[in-house]
Amino acid sequence: MARTSNNQPATILVVDDSDVVLAVTKTLLEAVGYRVLTHSGPAGCVAVILQEKPDLVLIDVNMPKLGGETIVKLFGKAQPNSETIILLFSGLSAEQLEQRAQASGAHGYIRKTDDSFELVRHVSRWLKQKDAGSALRPQAPDPRSARASSQSGQRVRLLSERPPVDAARSRRSRPPIATSGTILRMPTVLFIDEDMEALSLYRREVQGEPYRADFALSAQQALRHIDSGERPQLIVASLEPSGIDVYERAVQADASWRDRFVFIVSTSRSTRGKEFLEGFRGTVLRRPVEPEQLRSALRKLLPADAAAAQRSQGS
Repeated sequence: MARTSNNQPATILVVDDSDVVLAVTKTLLEAVGYRVLTHSGPAGCVAVILQEKPDLVLIDVNMPKLGGETIVKLFGKAQPNSETIILLFSGLSAEQLEQRAQASGAHGYIRKTDDSFELVRHVSRWLKQKDAGSALRPQAPDPRSARASSQSGQRVRLLSERPPVDAARSRRSRPPIATSGTILRMPTVLFIDEDMEALSLYRREVQGEPYRADFALSAQQALRHIDSGERPQLIVASLEPSGIDVYERAVQADASWRDRFVFIVSTSRSTRGKEFLEGFRGTVLRRPVEPEQLRSALRKLLPADAAAAQRSQGS
């Protein structure tokens, strides 16, 4: 793992308007020892980079009102000789990101994919080049590409401006629900999907429900949640590629997990997926899942105290 000159862990700043992406990316990078800061949305982003002076910045491209490329240009003007590595961070194709990195003056890009190890590998490669004193210079902006849109592909609303946020810690620190003078602990639902956009969608769909939502982008992250002292009450998982593996390992450790999984499936399934579903007696929802269908399924499966909390909220 790359370290700074004073032997401290390298600092990485992640800028994205999806707090799910922030939480998942932070978990992945902290797991290998990096110091990770997060900032929700574009507002105030340049000031945070100037203040924190991170070793590397991952910045989302498609954010409402102010795209990642514009932020890169603004930072380049404010600090033209900065040693901070600025990388575009998006699910766009490699060709698109290469063009946008060149147009904005970013050092390069890392694609958002379902391969969490690939993210860690690319971050490590960039930081090692920086530590080795390689000539890391931002790409010179191409004036012919200056009109590249920073507003395309808007899918997530802009969150209110605030200082760097630890999204995972923010969710964990929510107060318990009070009902009839009794403190009820909010149950937790863990959502597992290799697609960050899918996790962001789940989060929006269950906002306001009487449970806390946590998220995992891989089987490894999901199993850490399951093995933790605050294990979730329910798990909502994409059947493949990792959902079956998580289910089998969880049930092997504790048979009660058989009744605590909800699987999201697509019409096309592998032979393994079909065989698994033939023997699975729990809840199965088929894509695309309507928000109310998902919420209704989870309400039926959550403990009775969650239902009581919901009735209290509605009264």
